[in-house]
Amino acid sequence: MAPIRNARQIFNEIPTDYPVPGRTVVYDTSQTIDLEDVPLRGGILLRTLVLSIDPYLRNRMRDMSIKSYMPAFQLGESLQNFGVGVVVRSENPAFKAGEHVYAILPFEEYSVHTQVEDLYKIENNHKLPWTAFVGTVGMPGQTAYCAWKEYAQAKKVGGSGIHNHWRRRGRIVCRPAREARRPQSDRLGGLRRESCIYEEIGADVAFNYKTTSTSEVLEKEGPIDVFWDNVGGEALEAALGAAAKDARFIECGMISEYNVKPYPVMVSISILRPQ
Repeated sequence: MAPIRNARQIFNEIPTDYPVPGRTVVYDTSQTIDLEDVPLRGGILLRTLVLSIDPYLRNRMRDMSIKSYMPAFQLGESLQNFGVGVVVRSENPAFKAGEHVYAILPFEEYSVHTQVEDLYKIENNHKLPWTAFVGTVGMPGQTAYCAWKEYAQAKKVGGSGIHNHWRRRGRIVCRPAREARRPQSDRLGGLRRESCIYEEIGADVAFNYKTTSTSEVLEKEGPIDVFWDNVGGEALEAALGAAAKDARFIECGMISEYNVKPYPVMVSISILRPQ
């Protein structure tokens, strides 16, 4: 078979604020691959089906000398994130052509994997769309469900989100929160998304934090006992000000600070509550 295109998204430039398509990342079609003859070296050849675009990728768009919880992207190389691929060829007995895997994949149409320890086979007995495996049943959903079950001790329902990734988390958080509802006097703050999405799945209070003051809503609906936070900044400050005694804050992300100067939280004294 003649070589075919193997398009990819390359990390091209470290952004100083918001990433710019065509500058920060570049869509490159110059690379080719021979699907029949590319060396596998005992590994497998995958065709990428879906990839997740998550807010934390912005944190990886930094100088490699800056330490963080995830390694920085390398300039001139493909982006990487959670995705689903289908096996095209295999020299590893654990994988067969046609099987699907979930893993951190390069943003490339095709990729060879010689290290297969972190590739997880997907059975998909329920015939879910492959996008579900980078959303509800992927890393975002697992993060929301496991952290909520482990730490929230939920009372009244809520969620959060401003990006598709966080929106998925917010929906998943709402479900177990609703199931764990306790007396009506309790409150859970932090739902900051279009109301129709969450009201349909049982949220008690829903609002758009971009058009409605978070502080005003929490002042009316609070105090809150659990705050799931993906945003940080002004929303975190509002939640601290509206927190009940012994409130629990699940700090999952600070995406409001990814592209701009960090927001100075001025009410940290609210952490101290009288007995």
